[in-house]
Amino acid sequence: MEIKDLITTGLFTAIYILQLCLISMTGVIPVLHFFLPAMAALFCSIPFFLFLARVRKFGMITLLGTLSGLFVFLIGHPWVALVSAIFFSVIADLICRAGHYKSSVFSAISYSVFSFWTGIFPATMWLMQPYYKKAMDAMYPGSDYTMRMFSLLNSRVLPFAIIIATFIGCLLGVYIGQRTIKRHFEKAGIA
Repeated sequence: MEIKDLITTGLFTAIYILQLCLISMTGVIPVLHFFLPAMAALFCSIPFFLFLARVRKFGMITLLGTLSGLFVFLIGHPWVALVSAIFFSVIADLICRAGHYKSSVFSAISYSVFSFWTGIFPATMWLMQPYYKKAMDAMYPGSDYTMRMFSLLNSRVLPFAIIIATFIGCLLGVYIGQRTIKRHFEKAGIA
């Protein structure tokens, strides 16, 4: 790894985190909060594929994911978010490496695997309901938002809907990301 690779990774990590923060703002609508992984998979694809075109060394995806996971951990998400980010990033890195960082098929699979780390947000809320209920009651005492959020959490269909929506978000994200890189950034000589 060279210094320019680390700088490029830092830049794309900042862009990725900024997009995650913007997407998470839709979480003010309770039902959309649970579909943040699907929206992240859809809207964060362009910077991810541009990142893959710029840095083709093992460990860079892991670093991107680890820094992103560390950020969400530091802003208050449970430690599971950091572990999930590292786990899925390493697997995504290994998949890209198997395709020599040039295969569009391996890149697509890698992005899809990487995107599932954000699924930990609704999963931890679902699995750790007492913790989140206590935290949300402290932040928003007697709030309608908290009641609506936890009424949605009791749905048995919700976990399957989140997984299916995230899978669809990954497919659309891969299509949009790869197509955008090919049509615009390769022609401009950026990718």
